[in-house]
Amino acid sequence: MDDFNIDLSQVEDTGSQDVYEPLPEGVYDLQAETWERKDSKAGNQYIKVMYRVLGPTFANRVIWSNFIYTGDSTVVSMSRLKNWITATGGNPDVSLNQETMDGLMLQGFSAKVGIEHSKETNPSTGEPKYTNNVIKTFIGPNKKRVPQASVAAAKQSVPTATGIAIDNWD
Repeated sequence: MDDFNIDLSQVEDTGSQDVYEPLPEGVYDLQAETWERKDSKAGNQYIKVMYRVLGPTFANRVIWSNFIYTGDSTVVSMSRLKNWITATGGNPDVSLNQETMDGLMLQGFSAKVGIEHSKETNPSTGEPKYTNNVIKTFIGPNKKRVPQASVAAAKQSVPTATGIAIDNWD
């Protein structure tokens, strides 16, 4: 017996057909949530990874990356994969296998995110057919920006020639 029957006439239309614009370029906290091995049209194998934005803004938005691991042009892709492992605090000199990939899931890291425009254009507008976000740089744990809470805690009083301390230069 199939009890799958949802009455959509009672569901409010929230305009979810709107296409998300790409995230603004910047540094975001991310974590990988899923990965899968796939075959490209050219016959190469690659890993497709879905990253979720944790913040500081645009939480829950998603970015995808592909890492080609067979064929002639794997150097850049494998280097990016090592950078991702390093950014999560992992050892980049491990074998790439299912255990390695599973271990990267839900590990937070920071990355510089950019916007990529398709080379194909829409004939009626001349605009790129699509724009999407790409991870430009994985930021390692020792290169992460200082959280604002740490910056505030680092303020200190500076003595002046009069002996009166200045707490705020503004």
